[in-house]
Amino acid sequence: MALERDPKSGYLTTGHEWNGLTELNTPVPRLVFFVLIVAFLFSIGYWVLMPAWPVGTTYTKGLLGTDQRDVVSEALQQAAVDRASWTDQVARESFGQLQPDPQLMAAVR
Repeated sequence: MALERDPKSGYLTTGHEWNGLTELNTPVPRLVFFVLIVAFLFSIGYWVLMPAWPVGTTYTKGLLGTDQRDVVSEALQQAAVDRASWTDQVARESFGQLQPDPQLMAAVR
């Protein structure tokens, strides 16, 4: 298999030919290697900084110490406090007593 140069593209060929199609020996662009290296380094940094891996009954906490469970739990507690003003009234009164109150009916809908 002699390596030849393709007359149209100028690239070397691999010597393989299928039905008149010659395989070119084109290098992978450097940008592709650069993007892969940057993505790999980003993933390593993300794994170290953020909670990432399950370990037994817990998980790795990460260096930043962020925990979405705490954030969601606090948001749910705040939502329950915000809803308590009208849910208590709905629980106490009958529908007939609630219907004339337009603000309450708008909140319930």
